[in-house]
Amino acid sequence: METQASSRLNQTIFHFEDGPKQKARDESMRAAMHAARYGTQSDTRNDIGSANQWADEAKNEAQFSYDADREAERWWIEEGEQTVGML
Repeated sequence: METQASSRLNQTIFHFEDGPKQKARDESMRAAMHAARYGTQSDTRNDIGSANQWADEAKNEAQFSYDADREAERWWIEEGEQTVGML
C-alpha cells in the first residue's frame, strides 16, 4: 500500500503545470539534494509531501527494507502449513 501511495504522489508532483506549485516542488527537491550532498538539515516537506522521495529516510526504510523471502518464510511457518492441510 505504501508503494502505491508513493507512486500516486509521484504522479501528482511530477506533473505540475508551470507555476507556484512547480516552483515549490523544484525548490524542495533542490534543498533535499543539497542536504543529502552536504549533510545539512533541510525541510523537504511541503503541502503535498516530500517532493524528493529519495531523500525521505522513513519512506526509503519502508520501501526498501522489505525482505520478501523472510516474509514468505514467516507466512509459511505461521499459516501456510495449516492452510495446505485444509486443502
